[in-house]
Amino acid sequence: MEITQETLYWITRLDGINAALAAALVVCALCAFVTGATALSDRDKLFGCVAFLSSGLTVMLLGTLVLVPTTKEAYLIYGVPAIVNSETVQEESADVYQLLKRYLESRVEEQSE
Repeated sequence: MEITQETLYWITRLDGINAALAAALVVCALCAFVTGATALSDRDKLFGCVAFLSSGLTVMLLGTLVLVPTTKEAYLIYGVPAIVNSETVQEESADVYQLLKRYLESRVEEQSE
């Protein structure tokens, strides 16, 4: 998996996107509440339609906000597989495992004596 400059750019923008989605969610929720209350008190169909659309948009924004990862989550999503699947890491991990195994075996031998 290759991580390009464009990918890194969009990963760094995700917190801003999440903030914009949260602000839009608050605005839509307030709009739905105000127009809904106005529609109920005045029995106005226009406000009822606006309240209905605002409510639907609020639900869609909430779903989008939940599904868009934060910058930290995106770094994990893209970074961990790139590191773990790297041939260099896999080769070195075998060497590190062997060194650790030898060290632990020597410690066990020392303690048993």
